[in-house]
Amino acid sequence: MPADVLASLLGCVAATLPKANPATDAPLAAALAHVAGLGAALIDAYDFEPRAWSDNVVVPYLEHLLGAADTSALCSAFFNKSRKEAKNPRVVAVDEDEGEDLCDCEFSLAYGGKILLNCARLHLKRGRRYGLCGPNGVGKSTLMRAISNGQLEGFPPADQLKTVYVE
Repeated sequence: MPADVLASLLGCVAATLPKANPATDAPLAAALAHVAGLGAALIDAYDFEPRAWSDNVVVPYLEHLLGAADTSALCSAFFNKSRKEAKNPRVVAVDEDEGEDLCDCEFSLAYGGKILLNCARLHLKRGRRYGLCGPNGVGKSTLMRAISNGQLEGFPPADQLKTVYVE
């Protein structure tokens, strides 16, 4: 993945900063390789918060080499290209167990300006119990709140499926 991200970043450099030449500028090439690695980590975490990319990935490592305006342009191009090309890394194998499907929907979920779940798939079977586990800030409560408020498109209504959410 980092090699693909580096190739993507180098394409953004060529498109937005034609005078910059990482092939002949060793400090720039090293900084771009580091930025690509950080970008790959954010892609793996599916973190597309623009500020995270500018404040933690691009600006601190390239601004002193490229200047503020060029760094800003490169950051924007790199962020947009990475977000457009990213695939959801949290693809889970489909469970083909017997049982009636209650819900098989794909949805996205955001809180404020932060995308918590993008193109997430929820597949529930009748007669099973489900729970949500995960670290703080990943969207468990927001998802349960959306389910309990009937805001999750494709999710069965309360008369078909009992859900419990205790805040």
